[in-house]
Amino acid sequence: MSILGVPRVAVIGGGCSGTLLAAELVRNSSERPCEVVVVDPCETPGRGVAYGTSCSSHLLNVPAGQMSAYHDRPEDFVSWAHGRGTHLSTLSFAPRMLYGDYLQHVWREARGGASAGASLVHLRNRVVAVEQGLDGTPTVVRLEGGESIDADHVVLAMGNLPPSQIPWLPQDVADGIRYVADPWRPGALESLRGSLLLIGTGLTAIDVVLALDDRGWMTPIHALSRHGLLPRAHRVDTPAVRSATVIPSERSVRGLIGWLRRSAEQCGDWRGAIDELRPYVAEIWRALSDEERRRFLRHAARLWEVHRHRMAPEVAGRIDRLMAVGRLRVEAGVIDRVRETTDGVEVRVRRQGGGVEVATVDHLINCTGPGLNVTAADDRFLSSLLASGLVRPGPYGLGLDVANDGAVISARGTRSLNIWAIGPLRRGVEWETTAAREIRSQAVALAPLLSRQPGAGAADAAVLPADLGAALRAWETMAGAVTPADVRTAGAPA
Repeated sequence: MSILGVPRVAVIGGGCSGTLLAAELVRNSSERPCEVVVVDPCETPGRGVAYGTSCSSHLLNVPAGQMSAYHDRPEDFVSWAHGRGTHLSTLSFAPRMLYGDYLQHVWREARGGASAGASLVHLRNRVVAVEQGLDGTPTVVRLEGGESIDADHVVLAMGNLPPSQIPWLPQDVADGIRYVADPWRPGALESLRGSLLLIGTGLTAIDVVLALDDRGWMTPIHALSRHGLLPRAHRVDTPAVRSATVIPSERSVRGLIGWLRRSAEQCGDWRGAIDELRPYVAEIWRALSDEERRRFLRHAARLWEVHRHRMAPEVAGRIDRLMAVGRLRVEAGVIDRVRETTDGVEVRVRRQGGGVEVATVDHLINCTGPGLNVTAADDRFLSSLLASGLVRPGPYGLGLDVANDGAVISARGTRSLNIWAIGPLRRGVEWETTAAREIRSQAVALAPLLSRQPGAGAADAAVLPADLGAALRAWETMAGAVTPADVRTAGAPA
């Protein structure tokens, strides 16, 4: 219990996930007061990596009307933009740095809106470890420099992990100046010269291309992935999503694809079908058998990604123009050898359908996207959590293992009473958990659980509908034995 006599919640991470959760806790503070401490080294919470870009060409890949921080004020982002002289429609694809400004506004609004008996503070620091008492509470959050805070609840809200190291890359190349391991690192693209090969053709590659084009980059950029698939484009005139009342009953990948095709015919566009399915993805994912989830990861995950996580129409048009004039070349193939030479990095590529090509480039850029495997993440805090046994990797090595309400699962398979996860760390359990809309829903569901003493009502909080509950219990028994190697292409670039 905090000095205010109410539960203290330590939120680790000040990006989108941490900010939306903090705002929701403050909104509930008149009825459920709590003390919220957000720990993040940033100057002001809100931006995180996703919205910390300074490139005006980096746009949201969701229309502005779907990006409100509040579930009951759907046009809050658009209204806020209008209030500062930026005119958006609900269908506009706004710059991501503008959305970062909005999230910082949400933070400041929340900080000033805490009711009596509640508080919201920001500690500019990094967490290095979490230590739990024998009775499960209080939990001690250890910070860099030796300081610590006690908390009744701890929420892991670290957002996306940095890109994973590419396993087949020789160490001398990985350590050299010709390889960019993380294109989101500040200044990572500034010293590049000459020919480039982007490893991956997803949204990270699109962002890199746009940033380079803004700088006047004229040398052709090559982007390579297994299938050479780019994210599909949004359409401004996509038919409105119907108010679906029935969750698709199919419990196989083949059946779900059939449902999507039928829904696309009824909606008039595949985009509407994807958007109609979106609210039910977590429930469907939990209910799929292990065999069907593996089948999806092997054969359909990348197809889902390129159709679900789409480019803004303006971005898609610009990419098309760069490809038409030969300044961007997107290719399908697999790299089977890399070595550094006096002239650059020599890359040997096996093409789809046969054939081998050897080329030398000046720089390789890792565009495989955010890391998914917590055991491979170069993160001191996550490593300490795993080593302590307080958490375990999620199914198929994706994120962390969590219960239905976000409580983390320990290495022994027990559900924590006061350590939780929100956002991308739930990927293995919910699959779709990286967009603001899903994170907002998680924050709404999680906030009431955090404003009470650990363990209170825990059993009720984890109850699922009967069919999903049975599937989840069976899945939780299985999940601890699954390793990333069990799924060949989980998280692999197109």
